[in-house]
Amino acid sequence: MESIPIHEDIKLKQVKYQKRIENHKQSLKNLAACDIKYMHYNVIIVLDWTSTHLFWKLDDKSPALRFDRVEMTVFEKIYHES
Repeated sequence: MESIPIHEDIKLKQVKYQKRIENHKQSLKNLAACDIKYMHYNVIIVLDWTSTHLFWKLDDKSPALRFDRVEMTVFEKIYHES
């Protein structure tokens, strides 16, 4: 089986993250009861690779991802404090 999506509340430790962790654990138990023994997760976190701007417009109006070091530093500080 290739992964069960991990809810953003868990990744960001938001309001319902503990309940969502329990739900996730139950989903894994349910799969195990169906004799699914292996689970694969890709650990590239979307929050990391998207950096800060998903739909940046270049001068010619074509879209691009854009990294902004200041915004990423602020995000990292807030994320790690929560």
